[in-house]
Amino acid sequence: MLHATLGRCVLVIVCVALAGTLNAQTTKLPIADFLAVQGESSLFLYPVKDYLGWGQGLCPSGGLSCLKPPYTDYCVGYIAGVDYAGLAEKYIADSGGPSSGTVMEGSVLVQDIGNNRVEVTVSLHTRNALTFVMEPPQKQVIPGTSCTSPANVDFATWPLVLGARANTVPPPSLAQRALGESIFHIKYQAAKDKPLMDLMDLFFNHYTDIREYSFHAVADGPMPGGARGKVTVQQAGTGSRANLQPAIVNLRQTGK
Repeated sequence: MLHATLGRCVLVIVCVALAGTLNAQTTKLPIADFLAVQGESSLFLYPVKDYLGWGQGLCPSGGLSCLKPPYTDYCVGYIAGVDYAGLAEKYIADSGGPSSGTVMEGSVLVQDIGNNRVEVTVSLHTRNALTFVMEPPQKQVIPGTSCTSPANVDFATWPLVLGARANTVPPPSLAQRALGESIFHIKYQAAKDKPLMDLMDLFFNHYTDIREYSFHAVADGPMPGGARGKVTVQQAGTGSRANLQPAIVNLRQTGK
């Protein structure tokens, strides 16, 4: 099982291999090159650079029938932020806060598929990733369940049910943080002259270029009131599917 451990080192980016040509069509790049293009915007948890969040998609009527176009009837429950690219860690370090010991390693393969296009496969493994889980401020839509319209999601103000955000002043202490481990695999197509993309740009503006992706994370840390909790986050999908692919965000209390 994945587990979180505290570390005291500064941000480390581990490159598992130097760039090199595997064959005439495929090139291997350092994971550092991919990480360098993450966080091009800072909109959702300013001034921390943006990274993907993972949210539950629920149907008020039950089942999964609402998770397809035109996506007008579904609501969102728990939303998890997992610092898979080390952007929250960098912000905390730049703000003078203690390091979580976030470490990233992985690989990038770029394959020429012709017509000035490439297929990019990224495998990213992150340890000691700052993680937080938030829920809608009011229980609505589904009786007894925290679920609301996706238009109402606010990463900066929704109540936290696990961990801490990176943008607090002062930065969160180590005791306030939930830390976890994640594995992110994604394969997508891109222009040959710009093979490495910010995942925010890819998911929001070029979603149909995604051939497959999967994300899995487990983290534990403090909950409000002093209890300890653990969250498991899972999502998998492809840009070619017509139905919405919500994440599984399973949060449970593990002790006091």
